[in-house]
Amino acid sequence: MDYQKWLSEIRPEILTINTDFSLTEQFQNTTVRPILKLLNNTIIEFSKTFIASLEISFENKTTFEIEKTLDNLFKKHPTFKVYLIGMVISYLTTDELCVYLENQKTINKRIYVLLQERLKSQISLL
Repeated sequence: MDYQKWLSEIRPEILTINTDFSLTEQFQNTTVRPILKLLNNTIIEFSKTFIASLEISFENKTTFEIEKTLDNLFKKHPTFKVYLIGMVISYLTTDELCVYLENQKTINKRIYVLLQERLKSQISLL
């Protein structure tokens, strides 16, 4: 099987309502969200390990405090963001990579928001 085709086929399907989306919204919904869903366990495990390496403990913290800590993790640790972005782009096809590179700044912002939401919604796994 062709590697590019395989990359597309292994992604879970995410149903979205078809409306007039911008290119970056379409890319987010058809490419990024399925990749994040596919990589969910990897993202969680990587995040747990990264958090532990910083000696951050969520023990006896409220959900609000944990969410603030996660926000700070994205703000104060660019390597964390770079690793996560690397995970995502490693699952892009060549054509998708071209779209990503042309709109990198905007797509990265969307990826960061989705990653933060994903981690916050699964605090119990961290």
